[in-house]
Amino acid sequence: LTNSPIAISSGRVGIGPTGPLSKLHVYDTSSGIGDAPLMMNVDVAGANNAVIRLQKRSLENQGYGGRLEVYGQMGSGNIVEYGRLEVVKTGAGQVEAGSHMAFYTRNTTGSTAERVRINSDGNVGIGTSTVGSRLVIQGSTSDGTANALQINNSGGTGLVTVINNGNVGIGTTTVGSRVVIQ
Repeated sequence: LTNSPIAISSGRVGIGPTGPLSKLHVYDTSSGIGDAPLMMNVDVAGANNAVIRLQKRSLENQGYGGRLEVYGQMGSGNIVEYGRLEVVKTGAGQVEAGSHMAFYTRNTTGSTAERVRINSDGNVGIGTSTVGSRLVIQGSTSDGTANALQINNSGGTGLVTVINNGNVGIGTTTVGSRVVIQ
């Protein structure tokens, strides 16, 4: 394949590199944020299409990394992002830098937002990107009635419930005072 971006060597295929390092090695030197060096598209006539895209992530003051994005078709409309996984360098150093991993999903109003984050210390945040403890769960309502945390048994019965105002229920999901034990 003379003058081609495709290289074949020892049973390996490279798109971009002249010496592929794995069975399929895709290398892209594009500098734009939206450039995706790898994209898989399932396009079936009359069905919802699916796209999986691997791309670099580089935003000023937020580090460098990569992300895996999943797209789908909304009925017969546009292809939209349904979710993504991002892994991003969080420190200033080159080798010593930590990283975080963030999971994004699309809600019913059409916005894609970060839902879960694992920081470089292994701490996990649900509903928050600020993770200062082993597990941080942050609800999105402030009316004091929504459950911030609920632990159920295998049958779906609530064992422990914590609502946004800090009230705790053990053996009940109805929590009308500071601590309710049933």
